Amino acid sequence: MTYREPTFEALARAIVYQQLSTKAASTILGRFQAAAGGALSPESIQQLTVPEMRQAGLSKQKIGYIRDLAEHAISGKVNFARLPDMSDEEVIVALTDIKGIGVWTAHMFLSSTRNANCHWPKTLKSWRRAGIHTAAWLPGTYGAVWS
Repeated sequence: MTYREPTFEALARAIVYQQLSTKAASTILGRFQAAAGGALSPESIQQLTVPEMRQAGLSKQKIGYIRDLAEHAISGKVNFARLPDMSDEEVIVALTDIKGIGVWTAHMFLSSTRNANCHWPKTLKSWRRAGIHTAAWLPGTYGAVWS
């Protein structure tokens, strides 16, 4: 599994991928990145209009979540440069203050940005014990299969 840097873009990507198939999320993410001029940043998101974000395929709900994420980053409420130095609990508290980021998404973010399976929510641990090893839907795994 490839681990990502704990960046704004990684968390925005996690929001886009929430409750979507990998193919649909990947398509929407590509359109969203193109509309934002390439990389997703708090500033590029603020420059996009709601209709532009809707045209990329984002729901009204996810637009609100991503805009709130951008506001948290710009205001300094969430400092992505500091996340690696924070405890897991501190990261979870900081991230769950953002609309659309619950404990599950915070754990998934930690799992994809830190080398530790201990962040997996209990449901995913039970899936793995049951023999379900594919994580194509987990941003950053791109169809990884664990043996």
